[in-house]
Amino acid sequence: MLRLIALSTPFALALGLLVAPAQEKKPAEKAPPPAAAKPAAEMPHGIRAWHVQLELGPKFDPKVPPTSQPGFEDHVKNMQGLAGEGTLLLGGPMFEGADSEKMIGGVMIVKAKDEKALREKFANDPFFASGVMKIGSVHPMMVGVGAWMPKEKEAAGH
Repeated sequence: MLRLIALSTPFALALGLLVAPAQEKKPAEKAPPPAAAKPAAEMPHGIRAWHVQLELGPKFDPKVPPTSQPGFEDHVKNMQGLAGEGTLLLGGPMFEGADSEKMIGGVMIVKAKDEKALREKFANDPFFASGVMKIGSVHPMMVGVGAWMPKEKEAAGH
């Protein structure tokens, strides 16, 4: 019988069948909110951002390289300005294949307080205003890891 109890004790512990002696109850403390409930600015694991999928607009000419589309030079200047101010974290065209020059759309990772602010930032860009490109989809995301992310000290302003 002793042998049966000794052998069954680990299984009973694993199943929670053995009850520990009653402990003195402490007053209930208010639990901190879960990490997901924190405002975006307080997220400790990364930069809150938006993934923007770009599509070719009705004015995109597939017979012409992306660099020869109308408004390209001003589009590049605008994108560089948005990158310089910290709004555009990453952006560029997407191609049909690794060896192809055929543009099929684009992608951007954008830092903005909300989707409305994001769309306002890009509304006057020559490519979007003229219909060469258009915003296809916008999804919130968190940039949590990546070789291009600032180092912790740099991100904290040290």
